[in-house]
Amino acid sequence: MSVIKPERIKQLETDVKMNFQLGQEHKKVDKSHERFTMTVPSNSASNTYEWLGEMPGVNEWVGPRKLGNVQMFAYEVHNKSWEASVQVTEMEVMNNQLAGKYLNAQKLGQTIESHPAKLSFLALASGHLNTCYDGQNFFDTEHPVFANNDGTGAVTKVSNNDEGDDPDALAWFLLDTTDIIQPIVFQPRTSVRFMTNGRTDESEAFFMEKVIKFGADYYGNVGYGLWCKAYRSTKPLTAENIEKAYVEMTNWKANGGENLGVAPDLLVIPSLMKFDAAKILKSKFIDGTDNTLYDLLEVLESPKLNNVPK
Repeated sequence: MSVIKPERIKQLETDVKMNFQLGQEHKKVDKSHERFTMTVPSNSASNTYEWLGEMPGVNEWVGPRKLGNVQMFAYEVHNKSWEASVQVTEMEVMNNQLAGKYLNAQKLGQTIESHPAKLSFLALASGHLNTCYDGQNFFDTEHPVFANNDGTGAVTKVSNNDEGDDPDALAWFLLDTTDIIQPIVFQPRTSVRFMTNGRTDESEAFFMEKVIKFGADYYGNVGYGLWCKAYRSTKPLTAENIEKAYVEMTNWKANGGENLGVAPDLLVIPSLMKFDAAKILKSKFIDGTDNTLYDLLEVLESPKLNNVPK
């Protein structure tokens, strides 16, 4: 005969789920990645982003319509499964030792809701190691730009990765988030799901382990948008280096030579650079003279960038 009444188990499941949902709604859930990502839902095992090529420009209609050819790239992002779990033992239920488990359930909800932010910042931080739609790493020194707008002709190699001399230096990022396509793509296949294995005396899991398991999962991944929306630097965060990155980005050209119209508006930094960024971008005057970079950029800091791939 059961030592724990079924209604007690049902109430436990309700309480754990309620605490999980409280964690999902907690003010410390990290949604800061939404500032530089775009959400593209997925309905299969992966998404192929063929729309990430250059779009044809608008021409004056004189004579026959000019049929611009879009340079297409096959860039595929495969979805992955992500999960987080917590368990409650039979003795913890019997002895009413559940306060800590409820806190764990809240933390579980907060953690899995913050996971897209973790993935997005990691994608940004490791962009110099991962390829994007043009076959180069997202942050690279050899992005090809062609002389003709159909992707033919002479190639000019463009860099959006500025490496400093210190191999251990942390990176900072200058982004253009003003357009439809954002630097990072968040690709959800499913929403977060809460589950439990339940508990019956006939359950093999309960018989073998005497535990009731609760967990959450979702299916999805992150990928890269247009490389021209982002610039990475491991040089010191100074006014001179920010200005250099800004000018380079605004001068980038599309295939065929037309200016891309890149408009950097967001500086993403490790939280360790917070005070340096404030001095550069939030001071009206520097050494008694007008600061030309004052309020030029919004600053987004994250501790997730304090320890990143090299």
